Amino acid sequence: MKKVLDIVVTLCTLGVAVFLALMIGPQFLKLQGGAKALGQKEFAEAEGSYISYEAAYPVASWVEEYYSGDPDRVRETGYVVYDEGRQEFIYVVVSDRDNRDFSSLMRDLHMVSEMRDDDDMTPVPVKGTLKALEESDVKQILRALEESETVSLYGGFQEGDEYFETYYGDKYGRVMLKMCQELKQGGQSDWYVLENKKIDGMELYEIWIAFLAMALSFLIFIGRVVILLKGDKKKAQKELPESADKLERLLEAQRGWLTEWCGYCQNKGRKQIYITVIGSVVILGAIGLWVNPDLQRTLTFHIPLGLLFGETIAVLFWLAQRGRSTPDKLMKKMRKNLDKAFPSSGERDRFAQDILAAGPEWDFQERKKESMIHGTVGSRYWVFFFGTSMVTVVDSDRVGEMEAEHITGQIRSGKARVRYEYFVVRFFDRNSDPKKTWDKEISFETEDGRGDFMILARRRRGDEIKMR
Repeated sequence: MKKVLDIVVTLCTLGVAVFLALMIGPQFLKLQGGAKALGQKEFAEAEGSYISYEAAYPVASWVEEYYSGDPDRVRETGYVVYDEGRQEFIYVVVSDRDNRDFSSLMRDLHMVSEMRDDDDMTPVPVKGTLKALEESDVKQILRALEESETVSLYGGFQEGDEYFETYYGDKYGRVMLKMCQELKQGGQSDWYVLENKKIDGMELYEIWIAFLAMALSFLIFIGRVVILLKGDKKKAQKELPESADKLERLLEAQRGWLTEWCGYCQNKGRKQIYITVIGSVVILGAIGLWVNPDLQRTLTFHIPLGLLFGETIAVLFWLAQRGRSTPDKLMKKMRKNLDKAFPSSGERDRFAQDILAAGPEWDFQERKKESMIHGTVGSRYWVFFFGTSMVTVVDSDRVGEMEAEHITGQIRSGKARVRYEYFVVRFFDRNSDPKKTWDKEISFETEDGRGDFMILARRRRGDEIKMR
């Protein structure tokens, strides 16, 4: 069943990568190719292309979109821009971040020609995909032109008026005059829109997020295929060379239970990874539909964002878990801990020999959902191996007293109170002050786990060690 689930999940990662590639592939290729200058091309020739264009004469504006839940904040504004060379209008949509340049340029067109000489009249550069407008949108633009203060200002002057030269005396005024004359002769038949910093309706950051989600999904697919081909082979206890010391042989003897524990942790972590990815996609998708019920934007932005977030967390969690759930790595850490506990090689050999000689009948183990203890009660040394790679060794020859205690209590976690319970064994050095605190302490999660150890300890030392 696990094998089937792994194959299904692997195919799902491939399916997600292919879906995202089909969805944003054309837009990403256009983005990588860069915006091509419109130059002398007609608008119809450049339809569907990712172009750069310089808007010099914005003459009317219209609010395209407000921020969701805030009718006073404009998110996008559309400007009707007159193109002098083509003698046509083009509709340019910009976000609130880029609106200042357009509004400033349109405001300057209301000034007299002498004042315009001192202002920056540089055209505003825009980049986006050029596409034809729907008829309903054209009607809205024509209405915006009819209500335009700029058009009304220039269209109201007649040649010979005292203000005619005041406004028409420079090149900008002459262009506006030409524009008004063309409007009186009749409107254009084909209209095009250019959404700034968008390719085929997608924001540039949306394309990048979807691309990163696609790339990460594909890399995960490749990684899972490699793991599936390698297979889930359990590493058998390896043959150690004759030169291996006794401590290394002792640690190799722990491989069986360590492999089982690591497999359990990996399976549990795998479930957490699946929940994280699915949960991130569902939550971000639901937020997208709630904020703006636009299925297209949810598919192109919120779901890829949720997927990218969930998969990134999953990969980081998996990499961290690999260090915590690999028998060889855990054994290396255990070796370092034991080297610190026994600085001299002679002590390490005596300890390892004592534990190896004990035999499996002196082993004890406690395994819970979040913890693992495996230990051996030797004739002198008692060792506690933890699934976290920690190791605690008790020299029973130095233990004068032991104490068992059942500890319970409550801690506050937010507004709730959480109950805790554990069972401890404390070891007191026979040469220390009786009132001194314990030398070492071992915590078990269950009374049975502690009881198994205590039975073996009593069998080893009998009444030699007093109980407090």
